[in-house]
Amino acid sequence: MRRQPKQQRSRLIVRDIVQAAREHLNENGLEGFNTSAVANRTGVSVGTMYQYFENKEQLLDAVSLTLAEEIKEQLDLVAGSEILSGFRDFSRVLISSIIFYVGSQPLLIRALLSSDAERRLSVAAEKIEGHFTDVFRNYALQHHSELPNTNLPSAVFVVFTSILAVTLRMQIIKKPGIDHAAITDMLVESALATVFGSNYEAP
Repeated sequence: MRRQPKQQRSRLIVRDIVQAAREHLNENGLEGFNTSAVANRTGVSVGTMYQYFENKEQLLDAVSLTLAEEIKEQLDLVAGSEILSGFRDFSRVLISSIIFYVGSQPLLIRALLSSDAERRLSVAAEKIEGHFTDVFRNYALQHHSELPNTNLPSAVFVVFTSILAVTLRMQIIKKPGIDHAAITDMLVESALATVFGSNYEAP
């Protein structure tokens, strides 16, 4: 971002610009994306928008980080649920929520992956990963005082990377016959095996 907003009014303008960019992407994809349309949708001049975002890539970065924050909020909702019946149930809801959230806005996700995707994905994924690791680890330790896997951070890294890779691939490549529920179950069992060991029966 070119200029960090310090006053409340500036922060609201930036929020509205990012939201407008997100809506525009979700409706038109990257091919139909242009900054003038975003400015018009926001109700500000292009010059005002460029005070905060130097170019289209910076604006796409901001949209990507906003999505990352929303996924973090989803993770917190799962972690705070009082109706989960064990670690397997927790893992299933956690993984399902990520798959559902990403899948609910396919045009937007594809647009963000189409332009400078490697760098943008790395930044957003790192932001989500740290939070995912904390949520996953805290729940595991809360319900299991001793974990078979002593290198939990590495195990959770593998789990998160697997979930992210599968979820994004499901959006990029549409294959007939893919059962999302079955994929979720497989990811859950893989996560449990990675954290607890293949012979460990987690509740």
